Amino acid sequence: MMRPRRVLSGPQPPFGMSPSDPPRSVATNSLTLRADPGGPHVQESPPVPVRALLDCSRRAVRRAPGDHPLRRRSAVLSLSPPGLRHPSARRRARALGIVPPLLRLRPNPLSVSLFRTDMSKGTLSPVAISNGGPRPRTRLPRLAVSAAGALLLYACGGGSTGGGAQSGVIGSEVQKPGSPGEFFFVDPNEGGNTTRLKIEEAMWGRLVNVHALDAAGNVDPVPAFPDFVIGEDIQTDSVNYRLEVNPVTFLARLIILRERTDPDFRTLLDQAASGLRTITPKNDDGTSAGPFPLVPRNACIVLRFSDMLNDSDFARSTLLDNVRVLTGYSPSVPFAARVLFDPNHGAIKGDFHSTRILIDTTVAQAEAAAMSVPLPINGIGLPSSNTASSAPNIGIHIPTKIVTGSGQFTILTSLSGSAVDTSEGPVSSKTVTRDVVRALRSGNENDTNNGFLRDLQTPQVLGSWPVNVLTAVDDPAGTSGFDVLLDVQFLNVCRDALTQGDVLELGPNFLEVSETTAAPDATGLITGVRARNLTEVPFVMTTLLGQGTYLPTFDPNKGVPSGCWLSFTPTAQTAPTTEVSTTSVVSVRFSEPMDPNSLTALDSFLVVNGDSSVLPDAKNLVVGIVQASPDLDTFAFTPSLPFAHTQGSIETYHVHFDRKARDLAGNELLQNLPDIEFTIDDIEPTSESGGISFRFNSLDELEPISADPVNMPTLDIRGQIHYDLASGKILPRSVLYQSYQADRTQTVPMAMAALPLGVPEPLTPLGCRLQALWRYCDFGWQAGDESKHNLDVIGLSWSPVGGNVTADFYENFEIVLGHSTRLPDEALNGLSGGALEPKGGLLGNPSTFDDNVLTTGGISSEVVHPRSLGYQVSPIDLFVAASGTTMLPYPMNRGGTAPVHYLWRDTGSRAAGDSDISLGGIPLNVELALGAAPTPEAEIPNGDPITTFALPLLMEFRCFPSSTGVGMNAFDVSVALPPGTTPNFRAFSAGGTDQSSNIIRKDPDAELVPSGGYNPFSSPPGMQTLGVDNIFYIGQIDTVTRVSRAHTIWLDTETDAIAGASYTVPVVEPDPSFLPQGTQVLLDFRGATGFSGNAGPPSTVPFEAASLDYYGEIEPTKAGGPGGSVTFLTDGSWSNDIRDSDGARYLQVRLTFINNVQSGLTAEVSALGIPFTKN
Repeated sequence: MMRPRRVLSGPQPPFGMSPSDPPRSVATNSLTLRADPGGPHVQESPPVPVRALLDCSRRAVRRAPGDHPLRRRSAVLSLSPPGLRHPSARRRARALGIVPPLLRLRPNPLSVSLFRTDMSKGTLSPVAISNGGPRPRTRLPRLAVSAAGALLLYACGGGSTGGGAQSGVIGSEVQKPGSPGEFFFVDPNEGGNTTRLKIEEAMWGRLVNVHALDAAGNVDPVPAFPDFVIGEDIQTDSVNYRLEVNPVTFLARLIILRERTDPDFRTLLDQAASGLRTITPKNDDGTSAGPFPLVPRNACIVLRFSDMLNDSDFARSTLLDNVRVLTGYSPSVPFAARVLFDPNHGAIKGDFHSTRILIDTTVAQAEAAAMSVPLPINGIGLPSSNTASSAPNIGIHIPTKIVTGSGQFTILTSLSGSAVDTSEGPVSSKTVTRDVVRALRSGNENDTNNGFLRDLQTPQVLGSWPVNVLTAVDDPAGTSGFDVLLDVQFLNVCRDALTQGDVLELGPNFLEVSETTAAPDATGLITGVRARNLTEVPFVMTTLLGQGTYLPTFDPNKGVPSGCWLSFTPTAQTAPTTEVSTTSVVSVRFSEPMDPNSLTALDSFLVVNGDSSVLPDAKNLVVGIVQASPDLDTFAFTPSLPFAHTQGSIETYHVHFDRKARDLAGNELLQNLPDIEFTIDDIEPTSESGGISFRFNSLDELEPISADPVNMPTLDIRGQIHYDLASGKILPRSVLYQSYQADRTQTVPMAMAALPLGVPEPLTPLGCRLQALWRYCDFGWQAGDESKHNLDVIGLSWSPVGGNVTADFYENFEIVLGHSTRLPDEALNGLSGGALEPKGGLLGNPSTFDDNVLTTGGISSEVVHPRSLGYQVSPIDLFVAASGTTMLPYPMNRGGTAPVHYLWRDTGSRAAGDSDISLGGIPLNVELALGAAPTPEAEIPNGDPITTFALPLLMEFRCFPSSTGVGMNAFDVSVALPPGTTPNFRAFSAGGTDQSSNIIRKDPDAELVPSGGYNPFSSPPGMQTLGVDNIFYIGQIDTVTRVSRAHTIWLDTETDAIAGASYTVPVVEPDPSFLPQGTQVLLDFRGATGFSGNAGPPSTVPFEAASLDYYGEIEPTKAGGPGGSVTFLTDGSWSNDIRDSDGARYLQVRLTFINNVQSGLTAEVSALGIPFTKN
């Protein structure tokens, strides 16, 4: 007789059952576990998915106490060991995710088989354990039964550390309460009662709407599961799946080729959902080491939480504030993703509540309209990562703390009100809201599939042919409101049979042609066209009538004019391409979203002035822009100016597509369009437009073309750039951090005499204002080495005498950098013994400090270390430079403030130093005397102005009187010439003690004229010194390559020399919005009306880049150049407004590239077009 059973009122983990315990029976929804130490027997229960059970079991093992039987090897459960003995069964089990300790290769004598396995379906049939009935010959140990009960009960039925019991059976499909026909899948949860909400896992995949087939084998237009994330590898196989882009919404849809009621539907859906890729937790604040998880740009990111989320209407409206996506290096720029609660996974507590957040990186038009918060349409997804960087450029931030002062008024919580737990991190160190972070790297062009999700479908061109629907009725063989019969008539010569799978766009309706029709009759009519609704809403038949558009797929064998594959707005007077307006926009449509970088006006979507026999070149390309539709399926070329035309004439143009157009995943067109000609309507008004274009696929695109353009090209652009001819683009110098020493290892400073005791300035407690300089040659550079032009100084160091320093502190210490107006040249005159150029150095009394600073031509000095930051001199900061000299950094960029920089040797300005420093020219006499200049060729001839590239770096230090400063440190210096001679390398005013023992303080702000200091080593001590001398400081500069400049040759518009041309905004590709964050390309312009001398006609000097110097000027003959003069439209200065060059026949362009020195990213230019009108 069986003993009465006691049924537990709630799920309790049966840890530590004893033989005296009564039998226990615990219900876990669809399966029942019954445990009795007296001896169990088994009863079959309904099967559940293996993965759902495994999730429970793994959680049980993970959560069990350290001494619990589940932690002991002898107590591990085996999954139907007899069924797993065969190697193929074990392989199948592992493929399903069953791994040790849940999978035993040999039967465990202390385990009990609780599950009957069916590996072909990936399910386990759980059994119930109870007492009574026939007993086995061998008594099963109590330990195994206890562990088995614990496994499912503890993991699937309760016992969680967060607080609540599991709601529902994990993995089961459940109908949403109050929503007939809507189902979801149960996720692991804590019954909505957690006190510690955790991100259990982050994953990425492809967001789709899942559709089934109806009874007739057609696609059910209503999704079975909207916004469902599947693995990237699920592709069309024509047996189980069809993955496609909905031609209406441009949303991806996965069609499972089964009816919704077919058991295989669920199996196939589970397989599709099983391939999500895991995102490893990493921080984006610099504290996590790489590599960082790679996520395709158009992927959907899934965050699964440990319990049900508060997904109320209010929570939905604030979700974008509570789950943030940031981009950049490091991620800081908000990205407008579509963030939503997963409608397909969760649990029930009164109603359905989601356990997952979906971050959809793309936003289609239909999706944007459905959001409570407006979002911009984005068909491309995340911004591309930089190919040269492995750092994260995407950060997902979930604030966990409300901070109203920073704009965080709400946070994401569980249904029970718990915030996301920060204990498992990572947590941003840069946010006051304690953000839990996941750092990612988005895809780029060097990654698989061009950095996007895998896509095996090749894009195709679609036509847009006008039609008129005469009749529309329900198809008696189909579903009312979804299947129709139409009578369709084409309206012009673009006509052909309608092909199955093509789309009709009729008013607000989109239909798919169900079967291929016969060819149209002579009037363009086709009757009885079968078509099916592509939306979820039944047709209103009257809305199908009238004009619409047929979207056929390009086929070169279709008997239609080639112009039928383009669209003109306004339309041609004679379809499809005859009598086109001079202001027409030319459009092409594709079957799926395309990469906008692959369809540009000067690179791949070209409009050429001439028929199809004319090859595109720099002067026959029509300059314009290509704009993509929000969904990236239609691209329209708009000319910057009306097409060139003379009224009464009929000009021929053609559209040429280079084989560069590709979809987001990098797939090229299945079939490229041929060249398509069109003609201008002769009655259009005259338009004398033109253009000059660079495509950078050659070094020599403009006349004169070299006879040997490969080996001896006549360059069109010169400067700090390099060509990538294979990709057709120019790039600036890379970001390079480099330190350079001005010390006795360099040829010029080596010739100076060291001053053994050094000098204390500028670190004097009684105050000091000091100017010192370093020349290009002091670092061992050549003046003409362009790699050392346009250098940003980001750090300075000095060398202490003997390599030792004493700790010191100055409360107020300021550093100012600039270009010096003065350039000392210490070469000696062999006859007089004095300097050859005695006037070139820094100026003293009566001149002011400011007289030594260059402030013309847009050049100025800049404070690079504010006085309020002070200067902490510390021996621990000593370092040995690459040259072997011991150095100590000045405080520039040594604190927590934003980095600062000063651009030295700036070729953006031709500002020159004072006229009395130019007598010797460049190279300096001292360079020639010491052999520091390899050739005597003049960079700047004798007597010519010394411009920015050759002017010294002027350093000004202001040390304010200090109550804490000691002033015991001495700077290592040299004397350029015997004391008391010029030129001067230093100007200063310093406090001290005079010969009468008076303490003299000097406020740097009050010192306008260099007044010198007080010599403590004079006899008697305290003698007044001169305000200028030839003291040279040993030190180092730290630099970074941030700015690069290049100049074009003079561009000839071939207009009237007097009237010239009028210019329009240039076209630069890629568009600035596609440049890496923090980078720029700046354009400046200037015009000329003619040339004379060696540059005058018929000379080609103005049109050869080799004739130009670092500023874009024609290099003079005495500097080794061809010489000649330019007749500038104005004064030869540059302007960032091209319209300031109106009236000039000739135009020159200066390109300035700005690098992002923090991220290491650089800009690029793939094309440049200059549109103009002849005056």
